[in-house]
Formats: sequence, structure tokens, C-alpha cells
Amino acid sequence: MESTKLAEFLNINVDEYRPLAFFGIKAHEDHESIREWVKWCKRQGFRGFNIIIASDCTGRANERWINMVLDAYETAFRTAKEEGLEVWIFDDWGYPSGTAGGLVCTENGYRAKKLVISHNCILKKGEQIAITMPDNVVAAGILKNNTFERIKIKPKERFEYTCDDELAHIVVVSWDYDEHASKSSCKSYPGDPAMSCIDLLNRDAAEKFVSVMHERYYQRFSAYFGNVIKGFFYDEPYLRFEFPYTQGLFEEFQRKKGYDLLEVLPYLLVNVKSSHPAVIDKYTDDFFDVYTDMAAENFYRVLSQWCKKHNVELTGHMDLDHHLNTLNTISGHFFKNMKHNDRPAVDVIWAQIEPGVFTDFPRYAGSVKRLLGRRRAVSETFAGMGQGLHGDLMRYITDHQVIRGIDDFHLMYSNNNPDSPAESPQMPNHMLQEPFGKLIYDRIAVASAISAFGKFAGNTALYVPCYDLYRAQLGIGNLTANNAEKFIWEWVDEIARELTYMPCDFDYIWDEAILSLKITEGGFLTGSGYVINTVILPPNCTIKDEVAKKLKQFARSGGRIISVFRYNPLLERDSILCSEIDSLKALVSSSVTISPSSQISLCTRVGKGKTVYMLLNESTKDTDVEICIDNTGILYEANLKECSLKTVSTKGPFRFLTRFNGCELKVFVADKTGQAIKGLSAKAAERVCHWIPGQEVNGIEPFNWSIQLPDKNEISLDGKDFPDWASLGWPEYSGPMKYTSYFDYNSDKPNAVLCMPGLHYHAIVYVDGKEAGRTAYKPYELSLSGLEKGRHKLEIVVYNTGANEVVGTLEAEKRKYSKRFAHMAAYDRKRLKSGLLGPVKIYPV
Repeated sequence: MESTKLAEFLNINVDEYRPLAFFGIKAHEDHESIREWVKWCKRQGFRGFNIIIASDCTGRANERWINMVLDAYETAFRTAKEEGLEVWIFDDWGYPSGTAGGLVCTENGYRAKKLVISHNCILKKGEQIAITMPDNVVAAGILKNNTFERIKIKPKERFEYTCDDELAHIVVVSWDYDEHASKSSCKSYPGDPAMSCIDLLNRDAAEKFVSVMHERYYQRFSAYFGNVIKGFFYDEPYLRFEFPYTQGLFEEFQRKKGYDLLEVLPYLLVNVKSSHPAVIDKYTDDFFDVYTDMAAENFYRVLSQWCKKHNVELTGHMDLDHHLNTLNTISGHFFKNMKHNDRPAVDVIWAQIEPGVFTDFPRYAGSVKRLLGRRRAVSETFAGMGQGLHGDLMRYITDHQVIRGIDDFHLMYSNNNPDSPAESPQMPNHMLQEPFGKLIYDRIAVASAISAFGKFAGNTALYVPCYDLYRAQLGIGNLTANNAEKFIWEWVDEIARELTYMPCDFDYIWDEAILSLKITEGGFLTGSGYVINTVILPPNCTIKDEVAKKLKQFARSGGRIISVFRYNPLLERDSILCSEIDSLKALVSSSVTISPSSQISLCTRVGKGKTVYMLLNESTKDTDVEICIDNTGILYEANLKECSLKTVSTKGPFRFLTRFNGCELKVFVADKTGQAIKGLSAKAAERVCHWIPGQEVNGIEPFNWSIQLPDKNEISLDGKDFPDWASLGWPEYSGPMKYTSYFDYNSDKPNAVLCMPGLHYHAIVYVDGKEAGRTAYKPYELSLSGLEKGRHKLEIVVYNTGANEVVGTLEAEKRKYSKRFAHMAAYDRKRLKSGLLGPVKIYPV
């Protein structure tokens, strides 16, 4: 892709934003295959790779196996240096991060632990009980007459009690080891305690992990640190969200909260899932605050400090970060933890981003980037998406994230000497990679680079009530009359959806950000330099006293607080009431308006004299809209496939009609500099686009169509009804088929655009036997140049996806999916269409 013109116009470096490939290195294979994979990585347009082991070890990690792994890594690093590629190191030999192949939890104190109710007994008057306290007992108590009394107990001590009231409730709390274990390349025996997840609350455990993993890499590869090796990537550290435990927890709680948790712990645990007094919410919030602080400081901060000391960066993602209701669960507090990432991150796996379905979780990492002033935000993307992952779906999934602030993609998953058929569309031998992979990765790079132009232009933040989320998640399964009300995360998601399709640039904001951001004239000054002047509070959210105090200062500085549906009691005099979610449009400013209302999202970036507007149609349907942009100067539309510009309007404010194809991204640039673009005139730049409302143009229709089947037989087609390959008798076929036709060109214009809107899903085009270009994502168009008058031969080699081979028939699915995740078959069944399934036209330009 020639990106010079657009890159120079915006002064962006596209190469910095090329994605990385996850390199599942088979260390046991010959090193020549490693060298060749790294060179393939360079040829495909990646800027480097994230290296993760794909060779198993029998038992716990041992020195012989480790040395084999490090030798293979050295070959990869040396070749990366030769090729000018960067490397990130996946920080464990499996996941969740922290186990190090069984080298950390050899000490039981480093294993993850949990608090449990070991005895829960209700006695009637006159009934007796005798309990021998467990070895790991931490607290006990009696609840009677609506009062709770702590019982002083010791491990193995015998406790006897006779009920002298109508009822007495005896609760004993102990700790136990958490049952979760690492999914490691080191295959030890079932139940091996050394393969347990580590205790994220224990700083010593994190330092042991760093000493056996990170230090080992540094001792061997220090010469690569800070140049070839850019950083470490952690993956889904595990932490029990329902009352984790560690030695020293209660002392830390006393220090931070000023009271002894053991005095109320049995009372808290036995009441948290049922209707309970308000004081239980306070105890729950305090516990959540303390243990998530401990995880952030004792695990994530330890990794961050080590990386800074050794001149590399830290990134990585938590588990279940794809939805608000699980955001602060089994890896800790998302926002507290991401504070320690140089590059905040999320994980995009399975079908978490799907065309036509609203989801907003990549904005969580984007918000951390912008509010805390980080340079980049990372996404691990494309894992577990099936063989039907095609180029345009890859484009949409990454565009969706770019709009929300992600600009650094680590793409799953690829091996040296990969199995055949390939298990992942990222494999070097997968038909998507050759000949189309580079096209897609170039496109990802261009969109990412554009999204990093200038600085964020939003000014609105949506409050995330993390304590309410935690309490609601703990209470799931408790059936009460309140189940008729929405969960707090449903409210936040509804507001986020309204803002997204308003469309409005916004970020999420959370307690720790509110307390740390400086107040400036008009609102909060973020780490990336923009000012938040509006904070939106969802209904029924709990605001802590110190947060309410800071928000009052925010309001006095000129900031606006909008309360949805009802006032927050602590901020009633400082906020504006919005009685309906769809009324937010009247209260929240946006420089872009779209009518009619559509599922079109927005990212706006402001630089010197220029403003970039990225607009993504998140619906699968084509949409005709009027766009109004409140700006002046000259408005251009960028073509991200050709990296070119065309003039839309020379006078603002700008108002124009356009059509968004389903899932299409459009990019506009308003330029106030008055700087002329070399070689660009308004007349020359206006392509005759048949899809613009009211400007449909008759194109040239090729004729004498035929298709060559995989068995070399040819079938004639009428050029109007293009059948799916399954109807031609090839339902299980994945690969190329060649369409041949002819067209008469009578235009004086030597250039034309070939449009193939019905393409499924990739194509190489030849005109008169010479390759004219390749296309792998929408719009399915190619520029044809040097056309002379007369008859021309058109050949289109179409590639479908790997889905047909694995689920094209029920029999194929039974054969091919026996070792795969069953739900991936459901994804692949949606992507079985194959071929040219619509008209092909040529438009002189």
C-alpha cells in the first residue's frame, strides 16, 4: 500500500502502528523454521511479534526444557534484529500469568487462597453444638436477636454452644487454597499444587515469579532489552473475586480502614448474597477496595517496576474484560491494575465484537490511555474466531476498536512449521495469509495511525461505579423483587450506546481517576491534555464522600454533572437531571450530527490546523445519511485502501449526503491550513461512485462469464445470477476459483474502478493476463489504470474462507470439529457464502 500522500498530509508514521503477530514458537523444531517464520512476519507487514511458547514440557519446567526454549528464543530475537522487527515476550509458559511452569508455587504460601464459610449452623432454643475449629480458621461468630457477636477461637480448638434464644446462627470462616490451576505448556500431574495460580495479593509471590521468569530472560538476552525487546505481556492473571485471602490481609485492612475486619467477617460473608442491612454494603466495599489495592500494588506494580528498571514496557490484559459486569472480577480491579500498564490492554476473543451488535469494552483501555496519558492501547485480537475469519471481518473488528482508542494490535496466532490444515487464519500456510494477509495488516496500520493523529477531541466522561458493579456481581442468583430492575451495568451500557451512536466522543471515568485528575478551568485536565467538561452519572450509583467532594470542585470550575433519571443524593445541587437516556443529545455537545439517527460511531482527533473524523457504521445494513460537521476550511475524504484524498467541500460548516455500506469506516479531514495538496484538484479527485444517493451511474458490465471449478471443469454463467459454490457442488471446498469474462471499454478515460459488491471474500484481479490488484476487505473495489479502448479479458480469482472445509456440510463438521471449540463452529456456519454473488461493474473515472 502506498501511504505517502495521506501520511504526509497528516504527518503520521504508519509503520509505527503496524500490528504484531503472536508467534507460538515451536522450540523443538529446527531453527531454520524459526528464522523463516520471522522473515515471513516481516514480509507480511508486521512490525514485530509477541513470542509465546508452543512446545510442551513433561512435568514442571526443568532446566533442559528451559534451555531449549531460550535457545529457540535467541534465534528468533537475532533474526528479528536483522529484519528490523520488535519483540514482546509473553511473560509465562501458559496462562494465567504467574505460575512459571510450576517454579513459583513450590512454596504453598505463594498459592492463591480464598475465604470460605466452613460451618454455617442455625440452632433452635435448647439445641447444642460442638465444633472442632479447622486448622485454617480465621474468624467465627454468633448472630442472634439481630446482633452479631464474635467468638474468640483458635485452630483445632473445641467450641461448644447451647442455644438459649429462640434462634442462634453460628458461622465459622476459614481459608483454603483456590482450586484454579495454570493452563501451562508444562504438563505436570493432575492436582500438582505447584501448578496452582499464584497469590496476586502476596508481593513475595510476584517477586518470585519475576525472579524465575523475567530475570532469566534478562540474564540471557540483556543486549536485546530496550531495542529489539520492547516489553513483557501478561495474560489473564487470576484472582478470586469472591473474597480472596492472603497472609497479612486483615492487618492491611485494619491499616487502611481503621477497624478489625475479623470482628464482622462471618457476619459479612453469611449476609452478602441475601437481603441485608446497609452496613453490609460498607463492609463489602471496604473489602473490595483493600484487596484490589493489594492486587494492583503487589502484583501488577511489581511487574511494572521491574520493566521500568530494565528499560522495557509492560502491557497485558485481564480476564473477562469484555463486559462491565465482569470487568472487576477474576483479575482484580481493571482500572487500578491498568494504572501500572505502560500500554493498557483488552482481549478480543471469540465473537465479542460482532457486526450489528453494540459492545464498547475496547473503550475501557482507550479511556485509561487518554485519562492517564499513556501513548498506546493494546488489544490481543482474533483468538478463537474460527476458520471463517475473513479479511473484511478482520477490518471491521479492528476498526471497531480503533474508534474506541485501541491503536496497537497483537494478533493471534501463528507457528513456525504450522500444522496443516492450519488451526488459525494467521498461520503462514493459511490461504488468507498468502496472498491477502499483508493487505489487511497494512489497512490495520493505516487506521491505527490515523486514530493517533493529534489529540482526542472529546470532552464527556461516563462514570463507572465499580463498587456497585462488584456488589451486584456478588449478589447474582439472589432472587428478590429487585430483580425487576436493571443491573447497574445495564444502565451504564445503555448510556454508552446512546452516546456512541449520538455520535459523541467520550471516555469512561472511575473513582481513582476522578481523585487523581487535576481541576482546571472548565473541568478535569486529563493526562493526554484534553479537558473533560461533562461527567454523566448512571442511575442508582453509589458515590463515595471523597469522590463527591472532588466532583463538587469540578462543578465549581465550570464542569457539568448530568444525573440520569434521578439525582445522586450527594450531588443534587451540583448536577443537571436528565429524565430520559435519549434526552442526553440535548445536553451533550458533538461537532458531528448524523440524520437520520444511525448506528454510526465517531472518533475525532484534533491536530495543527486539521481535524480528523473517523465514522464507523456498526450496522450490517447500508445506510444513507446526511452528515453535518461544525468546522471550516476544506473537507477531504480519505481512502484508506489507496491512502489518497478527495475533496468533499471547500466551505464549512459542512453538510453533505453519503452512503455508508454495512460496517464501513469513512474518514474525513477538515483542513484549515489552506495548504494545497500536491497533485490534487477537486475535479480530479471526485470518483464517480455509483452508491452516492441521487448519483447512481450505469457502469460497464462484463459478459461471457465462466467459472473454473477445482476439478478444472468450466461452467458458463449468465453474468447476472452468480451461484454460491455450494450450489455448484462444492460445499466443503475452501480455496480459489477463477471467474473469466470480457468487457468492451469505450471511454476516453484511461482509469476505471472495478466494483464487486457481492464478493465473498477475497480476490486477485487480472486484466488481459496481467495482475491489476488484490482486494481483501470492503469496499470490494480495485483501481484499473492504462485502459485503452477495445475489448479486454477480465479474470477474477476468488478465495472464500476456511469455514467451508470444516463446516460446509454436517459430515465435514463431524470430521473436522472434533478437536475444536464447538462454539467456533457456530461462527463458521455464518461465513459459508463463497464466490462472486452479485453484479460486477466497471466505472471510468
